[in-house]
Amino acid sequence: MRVEQREKRKLEIIITSIDVFVTRGYAGTKIQDIAESAGMSVGLLFHYFESKEALYNELIKIAVDGTMETLNQDAAMPIEYFEKLTRDLFMKVNNHPYWAKIFVLLKQAMNNDSIPEIAKKYVRKIKIVERMVQVIKSGQQLQIIRRGNSTTLAMLYWTTVTGIIEQYAFTPSIPLPEVSWILSLIKPT
Repeated sequence: MRVEQREKRKLEIIITSIDVFVTRGYAGTKIQDIAESAGMSVGLLFHYFESKEALYNELIKIAVDGTMETLNQDAAMPIEYFEKLTRDLFMKVNNHPYWAKIFVLLKQAMNNDSIPEIAKKYVRKIKIVERMVQVIKSGQQLQIIRRGNSTTLAMLYWTTVTGIIEQYAFTPSIPLPEVSWILSLIKPT
């Protein structure tokens, strides 16, 4: 029972700290801010995470692992890959709203030199556009994905999806769009 309680509390700290890091950034966040948001003392927080850096690294690891798991799925056809990817991402953020903020946190980490080195190593593992370019090229050969520069199409798709998720993170009352609307960006006209 004690192990369950500890894990539950650790998850609460993780979820609470996402909001703090997203709104204040890594450099602007103090361990005291996280402790206050979690409703605990700094000393108690240190029982779960030895430092702000350790907690941030854990968050980035969760974000990278979750993103990689979603990106590395298999699909019989390239358009099915994007349909399943979009559906899975939207379902994940709809069912667990903190995932939308994890995406925001990851996006911030990808563009921030002041984050810890371990977090930078995690972030470098993600090759989002590169993975999508491969799928798009395959779909273009089959003529089920629109013609055009595959990198540009991958960026169009990904920035649209992440932009929607980012807006959803801060305004979850706005419904997510239909998956077909997103797919229309990459389907032939």
